[in-house]
Amino acid sequence: FMNSPQGRRIAESLYEQVVALESEDKLEQLFLRCYGRPPSEQEARISLQFLQKQTEAYSSEALNDTENRVWIDLCQTLLSSSEFIYID
Repeated sequence: FMNSPQGRRIAESLYEQVVALESEDKLEQLFLRCYGRPPSEQEARISLQFLQKQTEAYSSEALNDTENRVWIDLCQTLLSSSEFIYID
């Protein structure tokens, strides 16, 4: 699922639901939609670090949709997590 075209499309659809929000609100809404709770401080910090690293990785590609791509990458990561897939 994580690297499949279907997984990417679902991540894109999730991102479309929050795209108009500010970054902090985006992150909180993604966690609420995926996990039914806001991110912890540690999860928020790690997520923001992930976004930064992805931005740096895409910077060499000279694309004008980098911001969207990094958020979609985060969505795909959240959807692939064990917390999303399994019920405790």
